[in-house]
Amino acid sequence: MKHTVDKNFFPGWTRKAVTFTIDDGNVEMDKIFLSYVRPAGIRGTFNLCGDRLQRMPAEQWLALYDGYGVSNHCRYHPFCMRDDVEYRISDEAFDLEKADPELLYRDPKIEGMYLFHGTRGWRKMTTPEGYIRMIEESRADIEALFGKDSARSFVIPFSRTVSERFEEWVRTSGVRSVRGYLGGGPEGVDDFLLPKDRGAWSYNARHNTLTEQTERFEAYPDDGALHWLCIGVHSVDYENGGNWPDLQNACDRLGNRPESYFSAPVDTIFDYEDAIAALTVTDDELVNPSDLDLFVTVDGVRKTVCRRSTLKL
Repeated sequence: MKHTVDKNFFPGWTRKAVTFTIDDGNVEMDKIFLSYVRPAGIRGTFNLCGDRLQRMPAEQWLALYDGYGVSNHCRYHPFCMRDDVEYRISDEAFDLEKADPELLYRDPKIEGMYLFHGTRGWRKMTTPEGYIRMIEESRADIEALFGKDSARSFVIPFSRTVSERFEEWVRTSGVRSVRGYLGGGPEGVDDFLLPKDRGAWSYNARHNTLTEQTERFEAYPDDGALHWLCIGVHSVDYENGGNWPDLQNACDRLGNRPESYFSAPVDTIFDYEDAIAALTVTDDELVNPSDLDLFVTVDGVRKTVCRRSTLKL
């Protein structure tokens, strides 16, 4: 007997997910951010730089982000040298008063790091090889604190790279996803669809567009596809922009509504998308090979397909 099966649901039989991706591990601002999202039951991911984890005891980090995801934001938060730029490196020691802004200087404190003059003063930069090493070192730092596979994904510092060596690493390293910054800005990511390319995805709401995007997302019709509101990008942005009321508004409208909005860390949302795709549907049964319980309708009736199980129809 042929049945009508709809498998495109998050937990709670909703097609909409709410999450966030917040960079840098700014402890004081993240505490304030959490004071809004935690009571609303909104979950997401904090993207951390491994070198900054020594700034407070391990138990405080674990308590701060308890119940939330973490991701790798690279040790030292450097820029990566671009393939399309020819850099000139000075043989002189770096001297802030005398340094030539057209040159790179070797960082005396960090092996493989250089100092360059950007639009916001002197910043850190490394070679593509150094960049990849620092990514892997940062993942080890984070996983030593938060546990194995806690930092499956990577978030690019400053949201961009132009490096074939880095792109090769993305293709071959087994990284879960890579968040950058898509052209046109987050407001240009239409329809709140989950990213087609997890090697280059972005958030779709930020501090100064959150109210508008929340309203659009809340009103977005059910078209049978999975959608998300992914909030970025630094907790300090909400402080500097005076946007805490916008975050509160989003929490009031979207929080604590599991029947309408599923909320989880970014990687967990991707895990559900993959598990849904792997669900096998035949005339006689549904086979769920994943480690997640899945939520479907069969002839309009809600059913749960438990993890690693078969549901006979």
